[in-house]
Amino acid sequence: MQAVSWISTLLVLRRLGPADYGEAGFALIVSGWSAAIATQGMPQLVVADSLDDGLAAAAHQLVVRRSILVFVCVLLSSPVIAWLLGVQGSAAVLMIASLGIPIEAFRAVPYAVLQRDLKLREVGIIDATRAIAASGASVAIAYSWDGPSALIIGPLIGALLASAMSVRLTGRLQRAGSSLSTEQRKTGKRLFIESSIWMLNSNADQMIATRVLGTSAAGLLALAKTLAALPSEKLAAMIIPIGTSILASKRDDHTELRRVLVTLAEGIAIVVAIPLAVICVSGDTVIIPALGEKWRPAIGLVWILAPFYFANSVTAVLPQALSVTGNTLNSLRIRIALIAFTIPSQIVLSHFFGISGMAWGSLASMPIIFLPALRILHVSIGLRSLDFVIPILRAILVSTMVALGFHYSMLHLPHALSLAQRTVASAGVGALLTVLAFWQLRSPVIAQLMRAIVPSSLRPRGET
Repeated sequence: MQAVSWISTLLVLRRLGPADYGEAGFALIVSGWSAAIATQGMPQLVVADSLDDGLAAAAHQLVVRRSILVFVCVLLSSPVIAWLLGVQGSAAVLMIASLGIPIEAFRAVPYAVLQRDLKLREVGIIDATRAIAASGASVAIAYSWDGPSALIIGPLIGALLASAMSVRLTGRLQRAGSSLSTEQRKTGKRLFIESSIWMLNSNADQMIATRVLGTSAAGLLALAKTLAALPSEKLAAMIIPIGTSILASKRDDHTELRRVLVTLAEGIAIVVAIPLAVICVSGDTVIIPALGEKWRPAIGLVWILAPFYFANSVTAVLPQALSVTGNTLNSLRIRIALIAFTIPSQIVLSHFFGISGMAWGSLASMPIIFLPALRILHVSIGLRSLDFVIPILRAILVSTMVALGFHYSMLHLPHALSLAQRTVASAGVGALLTVLAFWQLRSPVIAQLMRAIVPSSLRPRGET
């Protein structure tokens, strides 16, 4: 489903321009923050504390009532919000996007109940329906009308279907009733604060770019962030939830905890570094031919943002390790310090260097991402920085080799072939180089896979 969503986004961006993408991004970020205010951590509370149906129903009713109030406030204040961000012409777009606040509110708790009950099949069907509906509607609207409406209305249609299915599958929540305790409300607010810090860290640069540089620059930054964050959001996101439970099971054995932490970091580095390096080198040969020359300035931003998102994804296991070792408060402090440094640096640098200053501001915050956490883990469980860094450097080396192989294949394959054919052939070359490189470097992650699938007679000498 992620592939469907990504392909539809490319088709829409080929039709629209940076200004449209920036305008839609501003509206979706504001509506997303507003929806988070309406839910205030209730969906996370349902899953984390396994609330029964009565308490879940109380949470659902609370979220729906609050969402209506938030929706009315955003709807009425849309002209003011647009004026504050310097995009007065985008007030109508924000009004349309604000419809997502009550729609998401109706979905939030019922969807969390399905996750609580481990109804993965129903969750998968809802997610697939949402992705397909949103993607199809976005493409159809983009090729029918001009402007950012496709990036707003398409997701709204997908969210509406997902909400209807979630409510239908958990209809008992509409009849059950109970009341949340004061402690549960406090837990929900704490979860809301944590998610708000994450959202602020993720989206503040987009809002700064909109206010300081305009919607066109914000659209270019949004595309660069989408490309640079694609491997970490899609691939690392599949590993981190599993890794968190593994780390929690090893909390009493520091030796095993260190080993699992390093293995997880290397695994994430492998799955993120290779596609990210390929994305960086494929700007002129793949991305620009697919999207058009109007998006060329975003390619340089991808090169600046790539190291930041790589470091961000690899170190994503560190907050989990801090929580397991009883350093949750320190993890929160690190995130706050990251925001306190990044936002002012982006504002200052954007005045001097324009849109590239926004990217350099993110890159400058890299040491804050991992140095404090590594220091705390060294004291807590004896983790040495080199033990954590060396496998990551190995992944970077391999990804560089693979990316260069992909790049030169794209340049030297016959141009009589279509762009899709040359891309597939170059991806095959990159995959072959990946296998050969890890075969030689004896990566523990790849070695475990090799032992499982490669006959002993075909393994390198000395590999058992």
